[in-house]
Parts: sequence; C-alpha cells; structure tokens
Amino acid sequence: MYRWFILMQGFRAQFQIMIKMNILGIDPGSIITGFGIIKQIGEQQIYVTSGCIKVAGKSLQQRLLQIYTDITELIQQYLPEQV
Repeated sequence: MYRWFILMQGFRAQFQIMIKMNILGIDPGSIITGFGIIKQIGEQQIYVTSGCIKVAGKSLQQRLLQIYTDITELIQQYLPEQV
C-alpha cells in the first residue's frame, strides 16, 4: 500500500507539471469592471494582463451591453479555461 501511495504521488506531480491553462478573473461593477488574466503552468502562475472596463455616463442597459461585449472579446482573445 505504501509503495502504491508513493507511485501515485509521483504520477500526480508529473501530471501537474503538464497542466497549462489561462484563467480569467472578473471584479464586477456596473460602472467599472476589473479583469485579470493569468496563465497557470503546473503550479506556477504567470501574469498575462489586467485592466478595467469603464462605462460611466450611459444607461444601465448600455453599460451592461458594453461590459458583455468587452468580456466576450477578452474570452475570444485569451481563451480562458476557467473564469
């Protein structure tokens, strides 16, 4: 049983090294919406980009449409596997 446990730990460590994904984080707001994108390779996280979507001075419907449009563009550009 102990040998199997050590073998599985080694397999898990090798598997984690191969995991690569983009992660999108969103800080919601109806006037300023923040976002950040990191790339994870194994257990290492690498900064990719971040910014704000500013939509002040419009109606709520226009602001929500602009936020939706900009977030959709980010998703199409960076193809995040997790949000």
